[in-house]
Amino acid sequence: MKENTAIQLEDNPDTEDTLELAKGMLTDFQNSTSLHALNDIVFLVQQSLAFFSSAPSSLFMALTTLADALYARFNHSYDITDLNEAISSLQNAIGCCTEQDQQQSHMNSQICGLLATRFDLMGDISDLETALDVLEKGNINDPEMSTGVLESVEFAVELCEQFIMSGNMADLNAAVTLFREGMAKIPQESEKYAVVLNLASALSIRFEQGGQQSDLDEAISLHRQALALFPPPHPN
Repeated sequence: MKENTAIQLEDNPDTEDTLELAKGMLTDFQNSTSLHALNDIVFLVQQSLAFFSSAPSSLFMALTTLADALYARFNHSYDITDLNEAISSLQNAIGCCTEQDQQQSHMNSQICGLLATRFDLMGDISDLETALDVLEKGNINDPEMSTGVLESVEFAVELCEQFIMSGNMADLNAAVTLFREGMAKIPQESEKYAVVLNLASALSIRFEQGGQQSDLDEAISLHRQALALFPPPHPN
């Protein structure tokens, strides 16, 4: 299969068609379970990447397709090399975006998710630090900060969920940090309510794990603060 594909690429310089073929195959794979199909998708996109160095939009499409395929293959094989290459592909794809590009915010969220996955597997704290740095830069580049803040809060929720599965305190500590930042940056009191409750919940969990009284005191205070954000009666 791979030899035939290579011949087609040499004979046909239209790599745009090759990329579209790979994207179509990836869509088909998402409705199937063929690991062989994923191998062909990765091969096709990697072969076409060399032709897109001067076409940012095509390069972006190729890199994001490659990242999706590599991550899908990682979920089948658990080969850390695929996860590493998926992260690198997304980081390179961001280089094709401008700071005003709406796609950059989505890409940042994807990278943070993959970095968190790698952290849970490898335990390298620098992955979490990098993810937090990516989110922080996203907040700075967003004039109103609303999109970046919401992504930070969503990432914090994911970290809490990962902590429940892994028991890794670094996940929980990072979530607490992100919830604090979100609470400080969200101006609307009504929107702040959910973040306050999430932070209170994370602190309660951390108190149960470490027994730090200040975590429990702050969690209680935050629950009171959440109630104060809404006038009585409190249906929830």
